[in-house]
Amino acid sequence: MFRTFLIFCFITLLSLQLTGCLGSKDTPSGPSAAGQVNAALASGKPVLLDFGADGCPSCVQMKPTIYRIITEYNDKLQVVMVDTSVDRELSADYKVRAIPTYVFVAPDGSEAGRQMGFIDSNIFIDYVESFIKQHSPITAAN
Repeated sequence: MFRTFLIFCFITLLSLQLTGCLGSKDTPSGPSAAGQVNAALASGKPVLLDFGADGCPSCVQMKPTIYRIITEYNDKLQVVMVDTSVDRELSADYKVRAIPTYVFVAPDGSEAGRQMGFIDSNIFIDYVESFIKQHSPITAAN
């Protein structure tokens, strides 16, 4: 009976590791999100941090809007997508308590706004446009 229990535990842990549920800081899939955030902040542009996860239905629903923003506002705004299941430390640094969370960071590095949860595409894009106008280095110089 005990041996069966140990085998079950081993198989469960192996399954969790293979599906990525346990995560691993030793095997990053590319540049760390913290490095991407630092690079975005160094650009001198306003930054949108998108904290979410693949298993979050609202995050998945917002992805087309985020991709549209990345495409249409690439010259005015840096967007960094942060997977909260992988980048837990960065999520904690930005005090993310629910997903999706969108943190708007001014070029000076200060948080300029925050939105949480699913947001209608048009409303969210209006908010992004307003954020860009308020924090664009070009309009700030005029």
